[in-house]
Amino acid sequence: IPSKKISSRWVAPTMFSLLGLGTLMIIVNYVDLLPGGTNNWYLLGGLGMVLAGIITATQLHWLTNLSSSKEAKLHRCNYPHFYSHPVDNLLFSHVKHL
Repeated sequence: IPSKKISSRWVAPTMFSLLGLGTLMIIVNYVDLLPGGTNNWYLLGGLGMVLAGIITATQLHWLTNLSSSKEAKLHRCNYPHFYSHPVDNLLFSHVKHL
């Protein structure tokens, strides 16, 4: 049963920001560019942000969750020349067009 949930607009930017900033903090700590020199607290902060980004990713529901629903298949059958992605040609090629 496909999920019809769609996440709030802030979920994806928050996830990518946490993952990016956490990774950046780990790298900047590694090359010794942060004040106070290389410090384990910067490393733990970066790992904490990456973990928070992963936890946020588990709450993310994209619009593509609807791609396997009957409504989406029927909609795409009405417009056989207008698939949103090349893979859809493979996924929906067995569906009879109306």
